[in-house]
Amino acid sequence: MADYRANSDEDYDAGFLIQLIEADYGSQKERAQRYGIDRSLLNRIICGHYKPRRRVALRLALGLNLDNDAFVRIFYHQLWLREHPEAAEDRTQG
Repeated sequence: MADYRANSDEDYDAGFLIQLIEADYGSQKERAQRYGIDRSLLNRIICGHYKPRRRVALRLALGLNLDNDAFVRIFYHQLWLREHPEAAEDRTQG
């Protein structure tokens, strides 16, 4: 997984979200629903379109699609997956 170091809180949020999306094992449809983002935006993130130098564009795009409650839900979901790696493995085999 890429390391996205940030220079501001907004950059950190965007970089962290990129890492979450890249590390997620779900299908594109599942990830788009889970993160509350458009599938075309998801595809651009997965393909590496939004690298650190493009965080501002990603932040603006996500700001239109993702509220703070969704971000917190994503964060805790990823923490849970880290504590229960068997759940992530089950999703990759299904």
